[in-house]
Amino acid sequence: MMRYFVLIFVLLFVSVLNAQKVKVLDKETGKIVKNVSIFNEENTISLTTNNKGIVDISLMSEDEIIYFSHISYTVYITKKSTLRNQNFIVNLTKETEELDEVVISVFKKAEKAKRIAEQIAVLSKKEIQKAVENGFI
Repeated sequence: MMRYFVLIFVLLFVSVLNAQKVKVLDKETGKIVKNVSIFNEENTISLTTNNKGIVDISLMSEDEIIYFSHISYTVYITKKSTLRNQNFIVNLTKETEELDEVVISVFKKAEKAKRIAEQIAVLSKKEIQKAVENGFI
């Protein structure tokens, strides 16, 4: 009976050692990044980081190219062997995009398509912020 407990313990220990968990962090702040999509080049394996920014990539082979993708960050591409040298820590760089302007059309009732462009008001960033501060938006 004791042999079975030892065998189970050894198997669990080996599986923990083989688990290769990657932690994904924000490069600037060092904070965890959750919901990062991780996939291989062939898209045969697809994973996502948990709420602690961790994902297990033990299903991927050593020479496989791995993509780390998140809507707020630039895509990070690396090999699993390189991740081992980085102690399985990935630092993602923020990527933001700014809209030039946003057009919003509001009508109290249905309007004909030809009348939509009759009146256009362009609001600056300061005007929008002021409207938000005053509770209009």
